[in-house]
Amino acid sequence: MLQCKNFWRSAVGARTSLYRHYDGDGRLLYVGISLCHLTRLGQHRSSSEWFWDIANITVEHFETREQAVAAEAEAVRLEVPKCNVRRAPLNVKPTLVRLTQSVLDRIEAVAGKNQRAAFIREAVDRELDRREAAQSDTDKPK
Repeated sequence: MLQCKNFWRSAVGARTSLYRHYDGDGRLLYVGISLCHLTRLGQHRSSSEWFWDIANITVEHFETREQAVAAEAEAVRLEVPKCNVRRAPLNVKPTLVRLTQSVLDRIEAVAGKNQRAAFIREAVDRELDRREAAQSDTDKPK
């Protein structure tokens, strides 16, 4: 496996690469960051079922890891790669929700594979906003 000569450097403040993996039809599969994108590619080969779908890779370099983290978050949010798994923010509490298989299938159909939790969080946030706005409208004096 390829090793980057500066891979040992501390991640904080280190030059970091943002990479995008595309399939043969030009669809974005994955966005990630790494101190050494070539080493990370080898890791994807071992652990990512979509690895053999990769047909094209683009790489952007950033002076610091912090810049790359920000660019990655924006790319995932705006470009919605097919295979990225969105992690819950650290300040959330896990909650069990029971849904039928047909509802889970519908969520996957509209949100994409591995996007269920993010979809549910966003749907709950929107519904809370809607209900709070309706409640504040009824609380106003007439």
